[in-house]
Amino acid sequence: MKKDNLLMSILLALFTFLGVIFGLLLMQPKINKLRKQVKNLQENTERLLELERKHNNDFANLLLQYKGLKALQIKKKTEMKEKMRETLVLEYGLKEYLDILYKRVKEKVELSQDEIKFYKSYDNVVEGNKLSRSDMEHIRKFIIDKYAINIDKLIECDCSESINRLENIDG
Repeated sequence: MKKDNLLMSILLALFTFLGVIFGLLLMQPKINKLRKQVKNLQENTERLLELERKHNNDFANLLLQYKGLKALQIKKKTEMKEKMRETLVLEYGLKEYLDILYKRVKEKVELSQDEIKFYKSYDNVVEGNKLSRSDMEHIRKFIIDKYAINIDKLIECDCSESINRLENIDG
């Protein structure tokens, strides 16, 4: 009996060992397939990480361009606003010039020193002469003192009343 038990144990161990070997041989294709999938995933992970780095770099470049364009837009907007303000100074200057001309000719009103300086300076604009720096400063100061709020708010000047008044003067 001891021999039978020993033989059974040896046979059981042998069959178990053969079963494990046979099982491993049967499982080897699946194991190889899983190893290949793991290798592919690792390679894809590296490719995806590289793709992510490229996208992050592209995004950073686009963000830089976007912010640069916004900064340039602010600069252009500021320049445009300044040009509009200069145009408004000349428009309000025209209105004041016409009003002073009317007061001087039709109403015979005595002009202030500031009005005289302004009138002489703006007369160069009307005559098409080149403006000196001091002429432009006289015009700018006189108009800004009177119309600063309208110019800052970029409110267009309406000269129609001043023009109509001059057109309706009896010669």
